[in-house]
Amino acid sequence: MKKVFTILTGLALLCSCEIENHRESMFAEPVPCHVEAIYANIGRISVNEKYNTPEVSDVVDNVEAEYFNISVLTFDSIIGWDGERLEFYQGIGQGLISSEGIYCEESIPEVEQHIHEWAEEQNENSDPIWDVTWKSSTRLANYNFPYRLEGVTSFVITANKTFNGVEAGRDITDWFVIRQFSPELVFSYDDYAVHQGGTIVRTVSEWLAMKPLASPCLLIRLTEGAREAADDIAFTIIMTLTNGKVLTATTPMVSIVK
Repeated sequence: MKKVFTILTGLALLCSCEIENHRESMFAEPVPCHVEAIYANIGRISVNEKYNTPEVSDVVDNVEAEYFNISVLTFDSIIGWDGERLEFYQGIGQGLISSEGIYCEESIPEVEQHIHEWAEEQNENSDPIWDVTWKSSTRLANYNFPYRLEGVTSFVITANKTFNGVEAGRDITDWFVIRQFSPELVFSYDDYAVHQGGTIVRTVSEWLAMKPLASPCLLIRLTEGAREAADDIAFTIIMTLTNGKVLTATTPMVSIVK
């Protein structure tokens, strides 16, 4: 059974019985991990109209081209996965898969400093929470914030059959964009600069130009011009790391309908 990163729920600091201006404080715990393998799967994505964020359904056999997505996950080894089902999960602490990285003793101090600064910024910008059920001035939450120790120098997508006029096995990366990074921060492997990711849509080329450390999770979708129907198609992700390793992952076959 798959295991997810644990969310430590909020603590209540009991004060007076008066209604107060409550605020939630967040603390991020950096979780470094080597990239030893990648995983890719296909699902159906829609957009939450209220929050304008992607919502990913369970893995499917047939999916409309408009909602088609590939989720790509990087890890060293998965804890507690039964090998049968693994979904893409959104957001910090909302289900990013757990890996042996929780025991990794290596770290990148510059990256972890950015993570702590990001958490402080979230606290500064958080809105007060008015709730008569809370008798405290602060709610505390601690989130595991995963990051990877290796960078990505190349990222290529191919298909097992002709797709949009491109022969099987040829590079079709330009037919895709990255819809979401999770966690939302993207770090450069050369100078450890930080870039905002989240739900900012980027091409793969734009992402690689950042010289990124591998993201724990990427959500990739078809460009509007590439949304064609295809039967029994599978996609292969080929990722080259800064340490020279070349990792691959192939999705299950799926039918894309229009």
